[in-house]
Amino acid sequence: MDSRDLSIFVAVARCGSTLAASKQLGIGQSTVSRRIEALEEHLELTLFEKLPSGYVLTDAGRALLPQAEQVEQAVAKVESSAKQHKRGLSGLVRFTTMQSFGQTFIVPAMREFRAAYPDIQVEVILKEERLDLVAGEADVAVRTGRNLDTPGLVSRRIGRDGWAVYCSRTYAAEFGQPQTAQDLAAHHVIGLSRDFPREPLAVWFEAVVPEAAVVVRQDSLHGLLAGLRSGAGVTLMSDLVASTDASLLRCFAPPPEVLSEFDLWLVTTERLRHEPRVRALLDFLAGYFAEARYRAKPP
Repeated sequence: MDSRDLSIFVAVARCGSTLAASKQLGIGQSTVSRRIEALEEHLELTLFEKLPSGYVLTDAGRALLPQAEQVEQAVAKVESSAKQHKRGLSGLVRFTTMQSFGQTFIVPAMREFRAAYPDIQVEVILKEERLDLVAGEADVAVRTGRNLDTPGLVSRRIGRDGWAVYCSRTYAAEFGQPQTAQDLAAHHVIGLSRDFPREPLAVWFEAVVPEAAVVVRQDSLHGLLAGLRSGAGVTLMSDLVASTDASLLRCFAPPPEVLSEFDLWLVTTERLRHEPRVRALLDFLAGYFAEARYRAKPP
C-alpha cells in the first residue's frame, strides 16, 4: 500500500470531492480519482459513495478514516524529522541557569520548544554557580548582570529585571498590603539569611525590617518565592519572576538609590553560536522573552 494513497483518501474525506482535494494537494483531479479507485481495489472495499453532490464516506470509509489520519500524521513527522536532520536541527544542547529561574521560565518553555524541534534534546542543568561554557560544562546559559564581556563567549540581551516588595493575594486578603517601608513593621516579613547575596537592595531591606516582624529567613530567590506563594508573609521578589504568578501582588518599589536592575542575557560560546541546534534554542528563547509568553493571565 502506498501511504500517499491514504493521504489522498483523507483529503477527499475532508474536502468532500475529488476536485477540492486535488486543489488542496496540488495534483490533478484525474490522479485523485484514479488513486482512490486503486486504494479501494487494493482494500477490496468501497470507501466512498460517488454522488452528483460529491464523495460521501461509506461505513467502511468512516471506520478506516481515523487510522488513515494517524498514518498521515506519522508520515508527516518522519518527513519533518528528516528535514531537521538535514538542517542540523538534531542532537543534544546542554542548557544551564539558576534553579529558580530555570524552574520558573525554562522548564515550562521546553514543552513549546520540543514541539517545534522534536529532534533536539535539551538537558537543563539548574545550578546557582555559573558553569564554564568555554570549558564545555554547558552549551547555553541565561545569566543576569551588567557586563558579560568574557573572552570566548557571545551574549544576547533578552530583557531587564527589577525588584520590589510583594505579597500573595491570600496574605493581602487577611492582613492587607504594605504601601511603604515603614508599614513592614506591622506585617509578617520573610527575611534574608546571611547567605543571601549582599547587594545594596538586600542591605536596605534588612535595615528597614524590624527583627520582631521577621517570621522566617530564606537564602535564595527560590526560597523567597516559596514563602510568598504559601502566604507566609511579604518579601522582596524579582518583577520578572513575579509576572509568571497571578497570585502575587506588587506592594511597593524600594527607593531609587538601592533599586537593583539587571540585564538578562542569553550566553553561548563563539564555537557553538552558529551550530544549528544551538542557534535554534537561542532564537526560540529570545522570542519567548521578547513576546513575554511566560506572563500569567490575571485572575
